[in-house]
Amino acid sequence: MIQKIELENFKGFKVLRLDQFSRITLLGGENSVGKTSILEAIFLFFDRGNAELVLRQFSWRGMSRLFLSPDQLFYPIFNEYSPKENIVITLTIDGRKEALRISFSDKIPEKKATLQFRGNTNSTRSEDKPVIHGKLDFEYLPPSGQSERSSLVVTAKGLSLRDVNTKPERRPAIYLSPRQPSSPAEDAQRFGELDLHGGVNEAVNFLKVLDNRIQGLSSIFYGDSAVIHADIGFSRKVPVPQLGEGLAFMLSMFLAMSAVKNGTLLVDEIGTGVHHTLLPKFWSGIADAADHFKCQVIATTHSYECMQAAATGLRSLLEPKFSYIRLDREKDAVKPSVYSFPVLEAALDSGWEVR
Repeated sequence: MIQKIELENFKGFKVLRLDQFSRITLLGGENSVGKTSILEAIFLFFDRGNAELVLRQFSWRGMSRLFLSPDQLFYPIFNEYSPKENIVITLTIDGRKEALRISFSDKIPEKKATLQFRGNTNSTRSEDKPVIHGKLDFEYLPPSGQSERSSLVVTAKGLSLRDVNTKPERRPAIYLSPRQPSSPAEDAQRFGELDLHGGVNEAVNFLKVLDNRIQGLSSIFYGDSAVIHADIGFSRKVPVPQLGEGLAFMLSMFLAMSAVKNGTLLVDEIGTGVHHTLLPKFWSGIADAADHFKCQVIATTHSYECMQAAATGLRSLLEPKFSYIRLDREKDAVKPSVYSFPVLEAALDSGWEVR
């Protein structure tokens, strides 16, 4: 489980250190203070072997069209859009520090070359090597052992991951946002794994918090794609997305937790689409699922009702299982304030502004 996070030169943070992460951690604060960026930094740490690791971050924020240039693709992840200083993401996981160092370079020794190929017929042909416009170098520093390296290169033809010397990540992580939810195909695949191990009834009970008509779930194929359907007592089953965005996103969260066992689920704007009267039961269900699947949930919220509901729905949790971290911008720095469960509950009861 992630216990601490340290960021250097990542997006809006020159330096940031967050302690006291729990099984369920909720991040709050004003707009543009960096709540979502923290989730992105954590996911970037675990996604370091993926050639689309930078593109994912843009798509989560609704940016689907970009120019293939370093200043468009790489600069935004650096503090103040300046790649002169390296990014360092350090996580303390189960008491051990692991770090990821990210550096940028546009000084590529060989910009263009002509390659000669000789076939069995002794004929030759030439091929232009793509011009490299810039690259990100990733160096993962484990608690012990040899470091792992890779480079993300941008050319006129696109992005590619090169010189890969990384091992498959053993701790899975999934990022979810109402703006960029799981695709029906991803949900269907995770549902299939859940069904294979007899966990569908657990998903049904989880969804009944929002709609108690749900009696069962099944995955139904349309051509080569599948959509999860719910039995709500009609003459035919209904696609879950047609029952509302809140219910569909809630199902995506449950399926993500089932797929990220012993890993981390990152949720931006948790509770979106859930009626305020149902939020306490929603949080109770999140806590039960996180315990059942042994996954960690780190989420953001702007909602005072969501925090109040967390205090109500998670009241039965033991102290180490929940924490709330509020971020405040002071001059050029972001300062975190950690609220344990009793402190948050007291602040909410007193009417303090803790969002």
